Amino acid sequence: MNAWPQKMTTNDSHLVSVIIPTHNRKELLKRALHSALNQSYLPLEIIVINDGSTDDTETYVTNLQQQYPRIKYLMHISPKGAPKARNYGIREANGEFITFLDDDDELHPDNIKFCMQHYSDDYAYICTGQTRINSQRSIEVLPNSIITYNDMLYKITTGNQILTRRERVMSLGGFDETLLSSQDYDMWLRLNEKYGDAKCIRKPLIIVHTEHDSERITSSPNRINGALTFYKKHRAKMNARQKKYQQFYLLKVQNKRVGLFKFLSLVPVEYYWPDIKYCILSNYPRLTRAKSNA
Repeated sequence: MNAWPQKMTTNDSHLVSVIIPTHNRKELLKRALHSALNQSYLPLEIIVINDGSTDDTETYVTNLQQQYPRIKYLMHISPKGAPKARNYGIREANGEFITFLDDDDELHPDNIKFCMQHYSDDYAYICTGQTRINSQRSIEVLPNSIITYNDMLYKITTGNQILTRRERVMSLGGFDETLLSSQDYDMWLRLNEKYGDAKCIRKPLIIVHTEHDSERITSSPNRINGALTFYKKHRAKMNARQKKYQQFYLLKVQNKRVGLFKFLSLVPVEYYWPDIKYCILSNYPRLTRAKSNA
């Protein structure tokens, strides 16, 4: 079930709540939920928010509760979307600290232990590196050790999992429920704006799965709407270079062609290497098809 060895130890006295929203993905949820149950950090509260699922997610989670009382089960009768599901979990959380886990991803057994060991109120939040798995390969993504508000105005560098004090997220009103995507980016950015720099543990302590067939937001039409709404919400705070790079990102999420001169005009030098692949493939789509047929 889990890609890492399992171990359980008691480490500290601060309760951490793990927020896991889910919708009709019971089989994927099993992996995420067991990765939370197998954390080496205790005490831990695991909150599953069933966002209007029509499969047997409820039966699975409530049966598991009998074995693991630290699982807390919440439910929306009809789907309300990830931001509302997360906010429901945050309101009902008992933890002094909270962290977030997508239902198709999984935590390294020491993820929360490392986050708590590195936590300081001097930082807005703690995040970690990640391993991203797609149908062809897996790669490690390790952000800078310090993530600034200025960095985040260019692009999200943290991934979709952070750990912080619950009261900090509450003070910002929780996740923006009007965003159809980019809700985590928006939340982390607002934490940076109010509470300062964040710290990244440069170890791959979460696996982000993109190889399965279930729909992710990255392949959803909502992604374009959410990215555009996010940009309009925050562009007044961006400098000219940040606005240009955000405009490049909007072209990417719409799968638009980006010519070389446009690429050079929009993308800062420090981001040339990670983004040049998109520029090439958008101009030569046959390369993508050839790769997928290989």
